[in-house]
Formats: sequence, C-alpha cells, structure tokens
Amino acid sequence: SFKGGIVGVESHRLILEPPFQPENTEIAARVYGNIESYEWAGYAYRGFYKNPMGYKNEMLEQLYYPELYVYGGSLRGPDGVELIVPPGALTEQVTVRIARSSAGAPPLPPGVRPDVPVYEITPHDLEFLQPVQVRLPLDGPAPELPAVLVASPTEPWTTNLSRVEGQTAIIDRPRLV
Repeated sequence: SFKGGIVGVESHRLILEPPFQPENTEIAARVYGNIESYEWAGYAYRGFYKNPMGYKNEMLEQLYYPELYVYGGSLRGPDGVELIVPPGALTEQVTVRIARSSAGAPPLPPGVRPDVPVYEITPHDLEFLQPVQVRLPLDGPAPELPAVLVASPTEPWTTNLSRVEGQTAIIDRPRLV
C-alpha cells in the first residue's frame, strides 16, 4: 500500500492453500483438428479457483480453494456455421453434429425464400447448463433487426432475435431443438 504497511483491521482468517503435491497440479489443455469439412476444438482445465471460495471450517475461520474442473468445445461445420459450448455447459461428453440439411424440418414459413440455407444441429432437445452460441455467417450487409428461425422435427419455426458481430449473426440458446 501507499502507507508502507498493512492498512485496516487485521483478519483472523486462515487461508488453507492446496498443499504442493503432484495431484494438486493445475492442468489445462486444448485439442483441435479437422474431420472432413468440420473444424473442432476441445478445452479442459483441472485445478483450483484462484480466490478462496468458502470456509473449510467456519468455527476456525479457515478459508480454502475448492477444486475446479472445466470443459468446453467448439465446432465449425458447413459454410462456417459454428456452435460454441462454453465450459461447464454440459455434465457429460456429447457428440454434436452440424449439417446443411432440411430433412425432417417443418415447411418454411410463408415469405421465407425457399433457397435459404437450413442447418440441422443434433442431437435434438439437448439441454445445456448455460447458453451456447450458434454463429451463422451472413452473406451481404447485416439486416436492421437480424433474426434466425429455429425449429425442431416436432415444433414449428420460431423467430429468435440475434446480434451481429462483423459478418456473423449470433444467437444464444439454452438447448438444441
């Protein structure tokens, strides 16, 4: 501090840091590659929160650093369509597929060009613990109020407002339909 020492009331809390042992090593990894027309990446982290997050023993005022496990991934499919799954959005490993296909989709709503690209992201009805991003490249200038139509084999098309970054429309989804 600018005062040249500790300022404020001294805390009697004891911070319990993880002991220096091999099993307490932090590990982060990213793997990536291409399979046919897909780019994929997976991310993983095993370690500890960077700040104490709670009491190990509240009576003794012992703060500790809980373990932290984070996994995430991204997939870029045909025409540059991407699905971004943030760390912690899934509790188990899931294989996701993006295909340019209208097979099984309901008929397009009136007024929608019949040649508009339709993408299927599967598995259907996949729930996430936090929203994922679907990123769709735009051809030409971005519309004033960009919207993306979303449907499932059992549900009709609904309009999802999106935001635009550069030449990409982005929607946040809590589940795949």
